[in-house]
Amino acid sequence: MSGQETNAGTLRLYHHAGSRWPVVVLFLFVAAPAFAANGHLEAGRYELKAYTVMPHLEEMRRITKSEQRCVGEGDVTSLFPVMRQTAFRGCALVPRASDEGEYDLRCQTELVATGLAVLRHEAGVISATLAVKMGGKNMTFSQHTAARFVGPCTAGATD
Repeated sequence: MSGQETNAGTLRLYHHAGSRWPVVVLFLFVAAPAFAANGHLEAGRYELKAYTVMPHLEEMRRITKSEQRCVGEGDVTSLFPVMRQTAFRGCALVPRASDEGEYDLRCQTELVATGLAVLRHEAGVISATLAVKMGGKNMTFSQHTAARFVGPCTAGATD
């Protein structure tokens, strides 16, 4: 049996004559695209499980929202259900130039909100956290999302 290190760094493929391991490993990479090596979110349908944490509102920690959502290529904003609220109209998550997996919350004006989102890909799931400070108010909150790629978007899907 011999090992071969790939560009993924820590991934090692072990093969011998007649082995199907390379095919299985290739299938896993094709079937679960999600977060590419460059930190870019792949397009597709994701199962999202999100919860919001607001200081002094303990009951919010017990509410988890689950849904499936079609996400466009690179559309990190869609991973956070809170971003669909009216208060965030005109806001988006913009990638930081120097950090893979980190995104600044940019709104038409900083009076609306500021924040930071951090995405990490682990075992086929994207773990994402958005920390927000609402503009003129002294209100902060965070939303945590686990996103699992479930397949391509269906034709005509608008969600």
